Formats: sequence, C-alpha cells, structure tokens
Amino acid sequence: MDKKIVNDFSKNFTIAFAISFLIALVTSVLWSRAAEDSLSFWLASCNLEVNISNAFCSVIRPERLMVGKKVLETYPKWTTFLFYFPARIEFQQFSYFNKFLGVTAFSLSFAIIAWLNKFKVDSRLSLALVFTSLSMFVPLRDMFRSGQISWIQLLSLVFFLIFFHQNSFSEQFHKYRLLLAGLFLAVSAIKPQALYLLYFYLLVISLKRYQLLSKVFLIFLICLGILIIFKTDPIANQAVLNSLTFKLQPFFYWRQPVLADLFFPKNPSARILFLFLTLACSAIYFQTLRNSYLAIILIVVPLSLLTTPYGFSYDFILLLPALVYLLSNKYFQTHLILFLMLALGINYASDLIQKSCIVYPIFILILGLWAYYRENRIIYGKS
Repeated sequence: MDKKIVNDFSKNFTIAFAISFLIALVTSVLWSRAAEDSLSFWLASCNLEVNISNAFCSVIRPERLMVGKKVLETYPKWTTFLFYFPARIEFQQFSYFNKFLGVTAFSLSFAIIAWLNKFKVDSRLSLALVFTSLSMFVPLRDMFRSGQISWIQLLSLVFFLIFFHQNSFSEQFHKYRLLLAGLFLAVSAIKPQALYLLYFYLLVISLKRYQLLSKVFLIFLICLGILIIFKTDPIANQAVLNSLTFKLQPFFYWRQPVLADLFFPKNPSARILFLFLTLACSAIYFQTLRNSYLAIILIVVPLSLLTTPYGFSYDFILLLPALVYLLSNKYFQTHLILFLMLALGINYASDLIQKSCIVYPIFILILGLWAYYRENRIIYGKS
C-alpha cells in the first residue's frame, strides 16, 4: 500500500478519534453525576454465584441485592457474560471504568465510521461540523447521564458494519469477513429490541441472496443458540422469556421515545400488534432496498429504534453511523446541523425529556431516506 495513503489514513483517523474523544470526555464529566444504571448493573453482577460471596458484594444489604436481581432478569440470557466482571471491583471504580470505556468506544466508533465513509476531518469546516453535531447529539449525553452500557452495542454494530461492508477489506479476507460480521452481530444482541429490524432485515435479504448473507445471520443464530442451550438457570430462562416478549410490562412506568409508547402507552397487546404490522410491512419494503450498507445505517437502524416496543433515549447512540454518513455528504451537512439544532431545541423546551428525544430517530430517518434514494439515483440512475 502507498505510504502516503497510509499516512493520510493514520492522520485522519487520529484526528477523528481525538476530537470525538474530547467531546465525549467533556460530556461524560458534565453529565455523569447520577449514573444510576451503573449502580444497578453493578448490583446485578453481585447476584451471580461467582460474585455474591466476594468482599464487595458480601456487605451489600439483601434489599439492595434484590434490586440487582430484578435488573439481571430484564437482560437476555446470552448477556450473562457481561455481568461477571463489574462486581470484581468496587462500584466507584467500576463507574469510572465504565465511563472511560464508553468514551473510548464512542470515539473509536466515530473514527471507524468516518473511515468507512471516507470522511476527512482535515479542515476547519469539517472540525467545526464534527464539534457542532456531536455537541448537539443528546443520546451521547443521556448515555453518560444514566451510566448505561449502550457503548457495547454501538461498538459491536460498528465492527459488524466493517466486516459487512464489502469495500472495507481486500479479497483475501472475503471468506472470513462474514464470519466476523456474524460474531459482532451476536454481541449487538445484548439489547435485541433496539436492533430487532436489523436482524429481520438480514433474514429477509438472506432468503433473497442465500449463499452470501445467510452466513452472517446463521453465525448470529448459532452464537445465541449455543448460549441458550448451555445456560439453564431460572434467572436466565426468565430473561429469555422477557426478551422474546420485549419486557413490556415493567417499562410502563417510564416515558419512552418510541412510537409504540406514543400511540399505545398502556396497551401491551396493541404494541405487539404494532410490532407484527411493522415486520409485515418491512418484509415487503426491505426487498426493494439495494445498497445493503447504506440501507442499514440510514433506514433500518433508525426505523428499528422508532418502532421497537420499548426503548430509551440512550439507545439512540446507535444513530451515530447515520450521523457520520450525513456529515460526510456535503449535500446534507447543512440539513443535518439544522435538524440537530431543531431537535436540541425541542428536547430542552419539552418537560417530557424522554419522549421528546423521539425527534432524533425521526429526523435521521427522514434525512436517511432522502440520502439513500439520492445516492441510488446517482449510482443506478433511478430510485
């Protein structure tokens, strides 16, 4: 490979990582005072047999441990591995560690997606665009404010996109890239409700192009299947049931920025019907999508976040790939900044903070549809 190309890539990647790291770090410092979900996650870790008798967990009161047990029951069975480490250290240490990993994962994700989309952060204008857009990206704030682990799902989605994107690697890696894409897709299922339409989209196009993309979906199912077979404890079984039914009942107490909560706030049956209608319509629509990479980041992911039976504003961190693509496209840079300013204004003007964040996936989906079909017209000469 040409030395100049390598140097240019290294320079751009470093700048993209550095500026996003700085913004994420400042955000984490300003908005991480409560971080209640970090504590809940740590208490959930204390409920595992390997941790319950250690020095940090043995002094926790039973009623506090019960809080952690309830949290553990809400996570799908295949996420048990996430809970082994937190309770091995003090909660304060885990909170700082989780914050640091969140900042690093977000920055790495931004730099990788910038590379995939050939977005060069090498001018004052591009630096200003990155600083402005990320500073107004409220899901980043909410991830740190709640102490959530959404950064794991974001990073797994980004690595899935790397190996799924055909132009990312040379032909010698072709046979391995789909295998690795499937493995990272399995990791993204720590919160299956957020990306449920992505898994469904891959199933639909796998049936359409069996020999290629079915490998991704097959590896994903195998990973989850193995964990389901070998984990038989009651808590995990309940977590599987919860995840398959989308855990609707416990989340009625929180306001959620999703269409299901907007239209059916107290009706789980209507939410399930809405889910099936979404899947039925998507099964038809997805077969018309041509560019899989752009379809995923611009349409499938935003649509999934909007139509999931439940979700929260920190889940919208998964919109980062679409955000970076729109930033990399000069035609949509101004539109994106204006939309982010409007979304920020709506978010801060509303007292329904959780629900008002629904404007982010709505705005990104509108711009995403516009960008997708515009790109298709350029490539194929038609929509």
